[in-house]
Amino acid sequence: MADSMIPYSFTPGTKAKAGEVNANFVALASIIETFKNNTTQNISDIIETLNGKVEPDDLINNFVVTETGKNLNDYKTPGNYIFSSSNLPLNVPEGNSGLVMVLGDINSTITQLWYSYSASQVYIRIFSNSNWTSWKPAYGTYRLSNPGFIKFSNGVILQWGHCIQNKQVVYPLAYNTIACPIFMKHGYGTSTERSDTGFVDQTHTGFTAGTNGVFYHLNWISIGW
Repeated sequence: MADSMIPYSFTPGTKAKAGEVNANFVALASIIETFKNNTTQNISDIIETLNGKVEPDDLINNFVVTETGKNLNDYKTPGNYIFSSSNLPLNVPEGNSGLVMVLGDINSTITQLWYSYSASQVYIRIFSNSNWTSWKPAYGTYRLSNPGFIKFSNGVILQWGHCIQNKQVVYPLAYNTIACPIFMKHGYGTSTERSDTGFVDQTHTGFTAGTNGVFYHLNWISIGW
C-alpha cells in the first residue's frame, strides 16, 4: 500500500498474517491518537485567539448604580446602568427611576438611551463634538387618559377627550401651527334639530362648541402640530 499510513495491504482470498494485521491495528491506533491530539490543540488555539480578540471595553455589562448625585453626562463607557428612585442621577429626561444604555465609542459618537420605569418611555440623545444633544422621545410621548394625547417624534399631535355638559374644550397640549378638531355631540330632542351644532371658535389651545339643540355631552378628537 504505497504512500499509505497503514503498513500492510491484503489481497482478497489470501490468508493474512497475524503479525501484519497487528501492525496495521497499531498504526491505525497511532493515527487516531495523532488526530485527537491535533484536534484538541486546534480547539485550544481557536479559544485563545477568540479571547485575545475581545477587549473588556467591547463587552456590554449591566451595572446597578448605588451612589447618589451621579450625572448621566459622565456615562460614556458602553454598558447598561440601572438607577433606583433613591439614586436617581442628574440630567434624567423623565421619571424617578430607570435604565440608561450607553453605546458607541468615545473617539467617534456616543449614544445614550434612557428608559423610564415609571413613565414607560424611551428617550435618546447623542454625544458628539464634546457636547450632548437634548433628550428626544424615541417613540413619542403620550398620556392615556381623558383627555389624553399622543405626541409623535415628528411633532404631530393627536388628542382626544369626552366632556359632559361642557361645550368649552382645552387641549392637554397646545398646538404650535395648526389644529383640526372634530367632535360628535350626544343629545337629541324631538323639537330641535340635532344637526344645529358647530364651533363657536377654535384656537391652538382648544375650541368651543355651540348648539341650539339638546346637548348632553360630546366626544372630540383633534390632530395638528
